[in-house]
Amino acid sequence: MKFSAVIKKAKSYLPFLNRGKLMRAYNFAKKAHRGQKRLGGQSYLSHPVFVTEILTHFFADEDILIAALLHDVLEDTAYTIKDIKKRFGQNVALLVDGVTKLDKAQYPYDRAARKIESLKKFFRLSEKDLRVILIKLADRLHNMSTIKYLPIKRRVRFATETQDVYIPLANLLGMWSVKNELEDLCFECLKPAQYNKIKNEYQRYCEELREINKKTIGVVSNALKKNNFHADIEPRKKSLFSYYQKFADNGNKNEVLKTLSFYIIVPKVKDCYSVLGILHGLFKPRYGRIKDYIAIPKANNYRSLHTAVFGISGVPAEFQIRTPQMHKIDEFGMLSNIHKFSVKNPQKASRIIREKTKWLQKVLEIGDGLPHHQNFLDNLKMDVFQNRIFTFTPKGDIIDLPEGATALDFAYAVLSDVGHRALKAEIDGAAVSVTTHLKTGDTVKIITAKKPCPRLEWLNLVKTADAKQKIKTYFKEESEGKCHKFGRKLLESELTHFQKINLSKIPEAKIRLALEKFEAGDLKKLLIMVGRGEVLPKEVLNAIFSEEEVLSGKTFSPHKKSSRALYPVKIIINFKDRVGLFRDIASTISRFNVNIVKVSVQAPPDKSKIGAMEMIIEIKELNQLMDVFTALEQVENIIGVHKK
Repeated sequence: MKFSAVIKKAKSYLPFLNRGKLMRAYNFAKKAHRGQKRLGGQSYLSHPVFVTEILTHFFADEDILIAALLHDVLEDTAYTIKDIKKRFGQNVALLVDGVTKLDKAQYPYDRAARKIESLKKFFRLSEKDLRVILIKLADRLHNMSTIKYLPIKRRVRFATETQDVYIPLANLLGMWSVKNELEDLCFECLKPAQYNKIKNEYQRYCEELREINKKTIGVVSNALKKNNFHADIEPRKKSLFSYYQKFADNGNKNEVLKTLSFYIIVPKVKDCYSVLGILHGLFKPRYGRIKDYIAIPKANNYRSLHTAVFGISGVPAEFQIRTPQMHKIDEFGMLSNIHKFSVKNPQKASRIIREKTKWLQKVLEIGDGLPHHQNFLDNLKMDVFQNRIFTFTPKGDIIDLPEGATALDFAYAVLSDVGHRALKAEIDGAAVSVTTHLKTGDTVKIITAKKPCPRLEWLNLVKTADAKQKIKTYFKEESEGKCHKFGRKLLESELTHFQKINLSKIPEAKIRLALEKFEAGDLKKLLIMVGRGEVLPKEVLNAIFSEEEVLSGKTFSPHKKSSRALYPVKIIINFKDRVGLFRDIASTISRFNVNIVKVSVQAPPDKSKIGAMEMIIEIKELNQLMDVFTALEQVENIIGVHKK
């Protein structure tokens, strides 16, 4: 790609762009990377140029474009942060530093620790200037598009990391175009057979529905014109990965693939609601499929009206109705307007956007509060990177929580003291337990005791790291006896889940592995650490047993590396029956890219009794199985989950 084309694109939305400064950055990067090649054989300079070009589609400001050109200089050349700062200023230097991983020399023997610490550094500098995230996502997008040049093991590792960290980041920022493209690139890399099958089916249905697609646009366009509405109607292209996800929720693949999807873009917010009425006059709406994200936006600032109808010839059709500004944010995210502010005042730009990204502060709190590296990523997945829900206080204040959060999480999000004194809750006026799961739109009132009454068992019930940390802090001063007792209970429960073994039956040599890892003098001390939340039960399990032992059920030498790609693991899910339970179970498991091989169900004689579902799932690593168990235990009406 010619860099002159990148400058031309940037100039179209940055009228005061300093072309000379941008060319200086380009020439500096060219000199720094001279002689370096990418694995595909291209000049290394092609990568920063492509990253810069991607960022022009998001209306990135001048500092971002310069930093994008220089983003690999610190990592891959002899130049230092001082060189960047001297030539291009403090703001550019901070952006470049933010996307630069820590030096290998700092973690020569622990690559996993280096990756986590690099990630923490990335988030710390993102909190200072959110534009760091924009560069990192563009960098990841281009690297994923050229992933075929990596060896297969690195390819899988890179795509998995993208799924775990960067796709959720794009989702939180509302950058749907980036999220969808990354999802499809990961899908193609990790599940090529399923990817190609859905791609072929999708293309076949597109051809079959071409005429109905045109007719639908014509009918809707004429109806809007008759009502004096000026609107743009555009077909909405979905990602192939989104179809893969929907197949898990909806067994009817034909209906999923046949569903047409459109954007309707109108000038004003009030027009969105008028157009909704016109659509429902043309087509019969589908029950329960109207969603108003204008009145109640998503956490990432996404706003739109959604409806689904029975369209022409009965073909299902979905419409998303929004204004041009909503459409821009949908495509490019909440950072898409940052250039309007950042030319004169980048700090102000970050401050404006930071108000809408309070989740980033949670990331930093998680990073500061957790001593062990794996805990950091696990807590990000469960507390920050999950889909978000909006709940309300009785006064109408919005409390943003991760999907699966309970009324107890809500209480701790309001105030530590409210959480500590929580007795029960009311959701929309109905009395419920504080362990009840919440959903978007719930108005929650917490009924409190006069004095604090938290229980250690709450650590197993709350979803958010914030609530867990506040409970742990409260119990820091608890007696060692209580913490020892609760630690044993937690560890026994984890052992029952995954190994069906009592703590007393574990050989002393294996216990010693955990004592050494966590620097505990004896088992009692270790159990106290577990009871206080200083060490997670699953970390102890990982220290005692090798991954091979837990997943295969066979005994091996400690921590022998798995030689298998996937393990068939049999699990038992105990449940109380309800409508849609199996759909929710399948959907939850599919979120972790886990394949369900076989299912058998022992249904309860009536809905008040407990049934059992035996399932064989394919697992690639122990942490993945633990994540699946944790998520399943959050599903409504599931009583317990354990490995058979």
